[in-house]
Amino acid sequence: MGRARTSGFTLVELLVVIVIIALLAALLLPAIVKALCSGRQGGTQHLIDNLSQATEMYQTDFGTYPPSSTGYSATMGTSTLVTALKSYGPKKQQYFEFRQGDLDGSGNVISPIRPGTEVLSYRNCRQSFPGNAGDPNSHNKQKFDIWCPDCVNVQNGVNNWGGN
Repeated sequence: MGRARTSGFTLVELLVVIVIIALLAALLLPAIVKALCSGRQGGTQHLIDNLSQATEMYQTDFGTYPPSSTGYSATMGTSTLVTALKSYGPKKQQYFEFRQGDLDGSGNVISPIRPGTEVLSYRNCRQSFPGNAGDPNSHNKQKFDIWCPDCVNVQNGVNNWGGN
C-alpha cells in the first residue's frame, strides 16, 4: 500500500520561494530609498527656489535684500529672512506664505530632507559683517545665498547658487 499524497507545498519549495522574495527585496530596496531621497531633495530645491523668488520680490520693493544675522553661520530665523518674507509689502501682500510645518519653534525654515533636525541657511552677501567681505563661501557675490547645510555633499547641492 502506498502513501496517499496530500496537496500542499514541501518545505524545500517554501524555502525557495522565500529566498527568491528576499533577493528581490534586497535588489529593490536601494532603488526605493534613492527615489525617496531624491523626492525630498526635489522638495527642498523647490522650497529654496520659491524663497529665492520671494527674496527677489522683496529686493524689488525695498532696494535691498533682507538682512542676515551677523556671522558666517547665519541661519534663517525670527529676525531675518522669515520675518522679512512674512511682512507685507507696498501691495499689501506677504512675499511668502509659510505653510504649517515649514517653520520650527524658533522661526527657522525646516529642510524637507531632514524635517526633525535640519534647517535651511540664509546669508545676505551684500551685508557686511566680519567674515563676509571676500568670503570664499559666498556664492552669489552681489545677492544672497540660501542652502541646505545637510546637502553640501549632494551633487550640485541643494541651493540657489545656480540661478542667482
